[in-house]
Amino acid sequence: MIKKTVKRGLAFTLAASLAFGAAPFAGASLPNAAFAAETSNAYTKTKSVTLTTGDVNSFALDGFAATLQTFTGAAGIKITSEEPTVAGLAKVDSPESWGGELTISTNEDPIPDIHVNGLKAGNTTITIVAVTGSGKVIENSSQTIDVSVSDLEKSVVIKDKNNEAINDGATISMVDKKSAEVSVDLNNISYDDFDVKTSYTTKGIYIEDTSIATAAYADKKITFTGAKPGTTKVYVYLPDENIRRQFTLEVVADTVLNATIDGATYSIDVNKNWSKDEKAATAPVIYLNNSVKNALINVTSSNGKPVTFTSTGDIVVGNDGSISAKLNSEGKVTPGNAKVTFSVAADADKDLSAIDGVDVNVVITSDAVKVSKVEAFDSSDNSLGKSEGSFAVEGGNVVGTPGAAAADADQKVLKLSTKDKTSETFRIDSNIDEKFIDIAIKSGAEYITLEGKTITAVKAGLATIEIKAKGDESTLANTSATVIFKVQVFDKNVNNVITASDITLTKDNPTAKIEASATHGNKLNYYLAKEVDGKLVATTKDSDPNYDIAVNSLTGEVTYKNTDRSGFTYVAIVAVDNVADSVKPEDAFVKVTYKESADVEEPEDTTPSLVTNPITVKGKTVKVKYAKLKKKNQTVKASAAVKVTDAVGKITYKKKSGNKKITIAKSGKITVKKGLKKGTYKVKVTIKAAGNDAIDAGSKVATVKIKVTK
Repeated sequence: MIKKTVKRGLAFTLAASLAFGAAPFAGASLPNAAFAAETSNAYTKTKSVTLTTGDVNSFALDGFAATLQTFTGAAGIKITSEEPTVAGLAKVDSPESWGGELTISTNEDPIPDIHVNGLKAGNTTITIVAVTGSGKVIENSSQTIDVSVSDLEKSVVIKDKNNEAINDGATISMVDKKSAEVSVDLNNISYDDFDVKTSYTTKGIYIEDTSIATAAYADKKITFTGAKPGTTKVYVYLPDENIRRQFTLEVVADTVLNATIDGATYSIDVNKNWSKDEKAATAPVIYLNNSVKNALINVTSSNGKPVTFTSTGDIVVGNDGSISAKLNSEGKVTPGNAKVTFSVAADADKDLSAIDGVDVNVVITSDAVKVSKVEAFDSSDNSLGKSEGSFAVEGGNVVGTPGAAAADADQKVLKLSTKDKTSETFRIDSNIDEKFIDIAIKSGAEYITLEGKTITAVKAGLATIEIKAKGDESTLANTSATVIFKVQVFDKNVNNVITASDITLTKDNPTAKIEASATHGNKLNYYLAKEVDGKLVATTKDSDPNYDIAVNSLTGEVTYKNTDRSGFTYVAIVAVDNVADSVKPEDAFVKVTYKESADVEEPEDTTPSLVTNPITVKGKTVKVKYAKLKKKNQTVKASAAVKVTDAVGKITYKKKSGNKKITIAKSGKITVKKGLKKGTYKVKVTIKAAGNDAIDAGSKVATVKIKVTK
């Protein structure tokens, strides 16, 4: 009876004292208590205890030790780990020594706590028994505890500004020239040198394209700074842990105002810099007069916020940017200056900036302001020079400035000869009546004669022609425009040109000969060409590692060297001798296209031609009946919506902005979709003219008004 009472007392003591308690170690967790139960004079195993590698937990033995007095001969406690490499044991006062077995004497006071350390992944059993002084295990005193150790989970978590985890492959957007932060949690990983790196094969942060954005790391945060709009990959790489995180960083342009003023389209950035056709521009001036009393500043913001308008002076500005001159009792405008100021609020959700206080000056005059302009063309329609006066507002007065002729070094040269090309008739394009245009020989009158617009060669020498378009009754005073061009007279034939055809090379046919000739039989050499300041010029090379082709400078035979690449380049044809009775011809250029096979599409030629496409466009107002629109979609022809003139090449249309229920086909056909409500809708359309071999492609933007009426 006494023996059974002792066993029951031991069981109750173990239940109280063999519970794991959290030790003062980082990362320790608190597992379930180990409970024993009496069954057939033995004790069952406890519930499993789970640790992770590096976890250190403890349990107390003082309760167990207190029951030892009931065991005859009990002198201590023996604790054994079946797999000491999985879970090691140590006394609390000597945790640096992790072993598989410990013996605690009953003489120790106090009885020390025991540490259990998860050393590596695996399973083991810890056995606790009472022992005699000779180390003999006392019967029925055994208690066992199952321990399972798993690897410590290591991970890298990237969180956005909302503290939400970013998945691999996700995209983070930020604004150009601003900074954005993400946080980094290195869970169970310690890297003292974790920082921005130049390669994603070393531990740290790597940005694939630092021209898009740069990064800095501090205090578990990555700070990105936008350098230009675009996208780049960002990697967080820890090779020792076999962890790589990857996401896309998208840098978007900050708020931009898009304004259409007097038919021209401008962009205004957050610094209030104006640009036109992607080039720096000055803010336009709006001119009102008794003939033109109204104008429109059509402004939209890229951040989607509404644009607000204010004004000063004798004008009234509406919420839509419409401008009207105030009229006196006679219905006339009052000459003077005014100003329109527009702004857009910030979009805090997207970190897009406000643009405040953009000014457009308005000049009010009694009559329309017009300046002199003039351009001269040779018989082949090549420009011989262009000039246009200008005007500005100074002290409330409109002041004109003459249009100057090109500097001497930039003046065009017209070639004449006493042999073949003895005369040339040029033409003039001007907004001035010809009776107000003077044409004269400025210098070299002994070399040429001038009758009307016809120049005739007299003898070899250099002369100059001056064309001056003065102000007529309709133009602003002092805005006369002057064009000066040179006339070089030779005593040799000047109609001497080099002719040749473009060629195409493939991997199967990697060589071809350029067939070229000069009018008067000049000897020709062939060289690789390059582009300088937008113009093709001859080099002195027939081969270069940066070119995929080579050319024989004497024969004109071209060889496709790098047959694994496709593209195009140019070969310059240069006359190397002077034929006695003719002027040396100007260099000619042959386009050489090379591709792996004949089936490969021809690469796009982006080489500048130096001739601008003269396309002009003007949007119209189109009316659509609401009653018809309630039943089905309505269509509008391109010609009814946009007037296009002077376009060179095929014309295509593309919608730039406007209501989503209004679509525009490539052909220019406009579709107004069923259900659009009554009102006036502005749609911006980009009209592109493809150009040709001599004239660049060009595009203009027109604003079309769609009025949905009764």
